[in-house]
This record gives sequence, structure tokens and C-alpha cells, in this order.
Amino acid sequence: MSAPQQLPQSSKAITLQIVSIVFYTFIAFLCIGLPIAVLPGYVHEQLGFSAVIAGLTIGSQYLATLLSRPMAGRMSDSVGTKRAIVYGLSGIVLSGALTLLSTLLQSFPLVSLLILIAGRLLLGIAQGLIGVGTISWCMGQVGAEHTARSISWNGIASYGAIAIGAPLGW
Repeated sequence: MSAPQQLPQSSKAITLQIVSIVFYTFIAFLCIGLPIAVLPGYVHEQLGFSAVIAGLTIGSQYLATLLSRPMAGRMSDSVGTKRAIVYGLSGIVLSGALTLLSTLLQSFPLVSLLILIAGRLLLGIAQGLIGVGTISWCMGQVGAEHTARSISWNGIASYGAIAIGAPLGW
């Protein structure tokens, strides 16, 4: 007697699995998008730094994301994708706390800026962990044959969240 054949999952079931995982990407990028509209003005107008410093402050997050991706991949492989995502979400919370602390120390512009940059760097690392973790988790869950669908939904979640977050943050 042969083992029963496993039926392939329906396309809808696979998409639902992917969407349930990339929801973490959506949450992360919503948190990334919320301050985008106000932080450059805060650095330039409230803290009194140049527009270039404001741009570098915002850009520091993306540099941190780029530089942390290899570490994020190794961490996802070593501790697991779900734990890497939890670390990333924790990094977002800590980044938010640093951003809040920065605003509380506005009367000390340089200190406020340095704390804000530290928060942005932490946010970039968190973004790397969540980005790598969700794609890896998706591929592990639905199989390598659905990699393109996993990456596509992850992109929809990230860009959609930023598109929603930036106006909400204003």
C-alpha cells in the first residue's frame, strides 16, 4: 500500500500564508514611514541644523539597513527567522523610544541629534532583520517555488506601509 499523495495547496491558501507573514513587514514599514514627514523639519527647524544634516540623519537609517543585511541573514539562519523578526520589532520599539528621548532633549540640540541618529541606525538594523526574516520565513513556509510571490507581497507590504505611514505621521 502506497502513502497517500499530498494535494498541492491552493493559490489562495499560499497567498494567505504569505500575507500573514509579510504583515510584519507592513508593521515595520508603517513605523518607518510615520516619522519620515516630520523628522527632516525637526532636525532643520527645531534643532537648527542644516538641511544636509537633516538628510544625513534620515539617510543614516538606510545605510544601516544596507550594511546590516549580511548580519541579518546570518542571524536568521542561526537563531531562526521568527526570532530575527522579533529582534527587529524590538529594535523598532527601542528606536521609537530614542526618537522620543531626542524630542525631550530638544533644548540640547547636539545631544538630541546624536540620540536621534542612534535611533535611526537602530531602525535601519531592525529593518534589515525584518526584511530578511520575513522573506526567509515565507520561502521556508511556502517553498522556493513561490519565492517571486513572497518577494512581491513583501514589496507591496513595505511600499504600501510607507505610503500610508508618511501622511499619517504628518
